[in-house]
Amino acid sequence: MMRALARAQAMVAPRVMPAAARTVAAAAVPAATPLFAAARMQSYSVRWNSHLHGTTILSVRRGREVVIIGDGQVTAGKSTVYKPNARKVRIIGNGKVICGFAGSTADCFALLEALEKKLEEYPGQLMRAAVELAKMWRTDKYLKQLQATLIAVDKDTSITLSGDGDVFTEPMDGIISVGSGGDFALAAARALVDVPGLTPRQIAVKSMRIAADLCVFTNKNFTIECFEDGELVTGAKRDALLAADRDLAEQLDREDRRKIEANSALSYSGIPDAVVTTPPPATPQPLPPIVPGVEPQTAGPAGSDSSSTPPPA
Repeated sequence: MMRALARAQAMVAPRVMPAAARTVAAAAVPAATPLFAAARMQSYSVRWNSHLHGTTILSVRRGREVVIIGDGQVTAGKSTVYKPNARKVRIIGNGKVICGFAGSTADCFALLEALEKKLEEYPGQLMRAAVELAKMWRTDKYLKQLQATLIAVDKDTSITLSGDGDVFTEPMDGIISVGSGGDFALAAARALVDVPGLTPRQIAVKSMRIAADLCVFTNKNFTIECFEDGELVTGAKRDALLAADRDLAEQLDREDRRKIEANSALSYSGIPDAVVTTPPPATPQPLPPIVPGVEPQTAGPAGSDSSSTPPPA
């Protein structure tokens, strides 16, 4: 009996059990079972990551101007688009803070509400409010289950609140991003930030368009909010900037269409038609004249004279 019990314990031990089998078995075992605690944590991390796709948020800061831009696509799973025009960029703190969020929708709004409460306790102190929220995040059982990430900016500070309760502040180059297409937008923005003549808003729009072309969970229906000279842009100035954004989008769309039309001449093999060369057609040789009573001469092998008569025997 002891031998059978030892064999059963060896069969369920996590160190010899495949990872996939431990994850499946965890669903059928109560959470209090210590053997499957690691398996349950591993499965939870996979579910947590699955909520992050479907969003791209980017922030670009240069001098006294800072922009946050977010796409509008809401994706369920990996194949269904629920909504193309969601607003993932919000203004809180009496117009002093702009936030963009990525993650599960309900959790994002819960986290946004928690940050807003902290800003009411510490008005005008985004850094202090974020740190206090991170403390509460790590100790509160409810907040620890929120699957969300926030970018928050004011006129002076840019921060990222991660899903683990961490606070990242003051990016080196003033550019931060989150979401499934965040890496694409971040790389594009870092490449464009040194281009002379581009404003932070233009850098953000161009970078997000590149991210939307690469990430299937990101679209080109953007929401943009910004601070200029320490003040939130509103009213007629905001409308003028939105009109400029539409003009820039139309210009970029025209450039994309020209590129597509220029490449439409590609053959099925992927080589441009102008490069595909065919040998010239063979020039027909004229036939010899037909003389009555004389048999026509035919061309012999190369190097031979077919017109010569064979030597006599």
